[in-house]
This record gives sequence, C-alpha cells and structure tokens, in this order.
Amino acid sequence: MAGYPVDYYCAVGCDISGGGICIFSSHFIDVDTRLEMKIIFPEFRMEVIGQVRRCWMDKKTEAYKTGIEFEKIEEENQDKLVSFIFLKQREIIQKGIADSE
Repeated sequence: MAGYPVDYYCAVGCDISGGGICIFSSHFIDVDTRLEMKIIFPEFRMEVIGQVRRCWMDKKTEAYKTGIEFEKIEEENQDKLVSFIFLKQREIIQKGIADSE
C-alpha cells in the first residue's frame, strides 16, 4: 500500500463478485489506490490487483467499507471465484436463508 505506513494490511471481506470485493476495515483507504491483494477462501487462495473505487464509514458497523474493483486477475482464479460464488448462492437457496431475510 504505497503511501501508507504499513507493509501489509489485513481486512475482512463482506461482499465479493467476479469483478471486485467490498471489505470492512478500520482505516480509510483513498479512492484510486492500487492494491496487491491475497484473498483467502477455505478451498483456495488467489492474488489480484485492484483499485479502490469508493470508501465510506458504515455507521451500522462503525467500520470503513471499501469497494475495490479487480484490475488484474488470472482467468483461472476468476473462474474459481465465480464457481465459488455460484456454489454459495445455491447453498443459501437450499437452506432457505434468502427467504428468511
């Protein structure tokens, strides 16, 4: 994270798609900041380069939510990511979680 006083930063993802991720963090990250990210899933991990598109304080969680668009992601990783998302969506539908919200 160029311009920030850290070599790395750990955050929690709150939403992900084939084109980007939204994370919860305790720090504001400037819009247009480029990030090298390692995203860890139970089944696999991937490295991507992304660019911050928005960052705002979420009053409900009192954390910053940061929307990051993937700029560089290997096709194989994007395929794994999309498959993972579809699998999780099917699990939610089968459990009926979507209906109870």
